[in-house]
Amino acid sequence: MDNETPCLILDITDAHAWEGYRGAKRIDEKGRPSVLQTSLISARSEAQRLGREHPGRTFGIFQIVEAAIPLTVPSRVTFHGEPLVEHVSSTLVEVGPEVAPF
Repeated sequence: MDNETPCLILDITDAHAWEGYRGAKRIDEKGRPSVLQTSLISARSEAQRLGREHPGRTFGIFQIVEAAIPLTVPSRVTFHGEPLVEHVSSTLVEVGPEVAPF
């Protein structure tokens, strides 16, 4: 794990009871993160603080690995290869400062 990449902390104690949603699980509203930690180091410290403040709760640290970024793709071109019509798709890329400049 990269120590400089931002992280989210999430109370995962009741994850088994989260409602299903499109093949995934919907995070309970009261447990959704509201703060983006600036680094893994600060996230670890905050997760430990939350654990002390809320005994019996389990806090997970989630770090971004990849991001879906927009990708403009020509869907029609002229005889000279110039884009005539474009559409926006997306592609997955590894996260670095140029992709997710937090």
